[in-house]
Amino acid sequence: MDEFASKHDRGQEVGLTTAWAVPWSDLMMVMFVLFVVLFTYQAAERDLQDAFQVQTKLPAERPSNSPLDDPSFVPLPSREIFEQTREVVRETDLDDIDVVLQDDESVKLSVRGPLFFDLGKTALRPETRKFLDRIAVVLQRTDRRIQVIGHTDTFPISSERFPTNWELSAVRATTVARYLIERGSLEAGRFSVIGHSMYRPDVPNSSLQNKARNRRVEIVITKEVHRASEWIVS
Repeated sequence: MDEFASKHDRGQEVGLTTAWAVPWSDLMMVMFVLFVVLFTYQAAERDLQDAFQVQTKLPAERPSNSPLDDPSFVPLPSREIFEQTREVVRETDLDDIDVVLQDDESVKLSVRGPLFFDLGKTALRPETRKFLDRIAVVLQRTDRRIQVIGHTDTFPISSERFPTNWELSAVRATTVARYLIERGSLEAGRFSVIGHSMYRPDVPNSSLQNKARNRRVEIVITKEVHRASEWIVS
């Protein structure tokens, strides 16, 4: 009888222990969900603060020595921009540069091959900086919007900085745009930077020579006149 009572008591003890297991697991699940909700809320709040910070509006400013502030400034017409750009190319005596006056009266300057950058790199080669300095002077004489467009070939790239050719083409275009802005004291709002990766080839990527032609940066002086808006995103 005593043995039976002892077994009965142990059974109650086990049952009591098991009975607490379910509520305890429920409590832990609730706590886990609560922590996830709090973490998500905090992250969303930080993102929202960052978004508002990025969208803060500040007055637009031109460089203090911008030629556009000169009352006597007369912007060059498209034909003159084209001619002066071609003259820069002739005087610097660099190969693999095309200058085209397009149907919409924009001027496209296309620099191909390793002239600007070594393969897979984004640092401007020293011998091309004098050329860009001269182009910056031409851009000072215009009030047009400017597009800087980066292109690559089909050689794959995969690094921490450049996971794909998208990043490489965009950074190369940004490097050229920043150099022109800084050297020419040009208003940054005039510039648009575009990276096309390998998806807008000039010629088929069927040989090393063609790949070199497709590795290019284009500077397009558009027909559109730039008018600084009252507010810019900072």
